[in-house]
Amino acid sequence: MTVDQAALLAALNAGHLRGAALDVFDPKPLPARHPLRLHPRVVLTPKSSALCRTYMNEAVAFFADNLRRYLTDQPLNGLAEVPTARSPS
Repeated sequence: MTVDQAALLAALNAGHLRGAALDVFDPKPLPARHPLRLHPRVVLTPKSSALCRTYMNEAVAFFADNLRRYLTDQPLNGLAEVPTARSPS
């Protein structure tokens, strides 16, 4: 999902939003003088949640558990249900 940066800036400047936090940018990286980078109520962060140790430990444990489940024909954890097609009413 992308954010309309012009609309975001307009909403911030008009006071419709108190602030914004973004971790995805277009263009990437944002130029040094980009209005979002300079705005006092905008926080920009790198998209790096997957780099923290806690996340990695949990992700590896989750994957290992699902691999064990797969190899022993057990249901896997964390699968999204796919909606079935409905016949027209």
